Amino acid sequence: MELSIREKIEVYSQLLSCSTDIYYWMCDPSLQVLYSTCPNSSMVFSLLSISDCHNYLEDYIHQNSTQTLILSDSLGISWIACFELEKDVIARIHLIGPTFHSEITSRQIETSLANKQYPQELTREFIRQIHLFPVTPLTTWLQYGQILHYCVWG
Repeated sequence: MELSIREKIEVYSQLLSCSTDIYYWMCDPSLQVLYSTCPNSSMVFSLLSISDCHNYLEDYIHQNSTQTLILSDSLGISWIACFELEKDVIARIHLIGPTFHSEITSRQIETSLANKQYPQELTREFIRQIHLFPVTPLTTWLQYGQILHYCVWG
């Protein structure tokens, strides 16, 4: 008996959470979060929403592109997006992230966020959240992306 995409993703996200704090997200085509394993999903997802990654992802969706996509912003925060189709149209977007590929200093985070000119309270909360993101070696990150791709595409 073959597992459904939902069942494969459930197993995948559970296994992923066993080894690291990389979260799984399921969004609709308008990038509204339908489900997440992240305990503070609205704050963490807002970091994607305000980054260049969000604009790129929206454009990619509007082109109806379906290749699995690795996203990274100027801070080095990375996400992987995989697209589930129904009747040749994107029905859901499966994401994992956020993660870094190398250590980042508080100074780098503060400088990058200062350039964006967010309110000081929001900047402090972003910095607090960002320090919780795991550092995942690129080769491991690519393997996680491959597994996500095969969970969705078979």
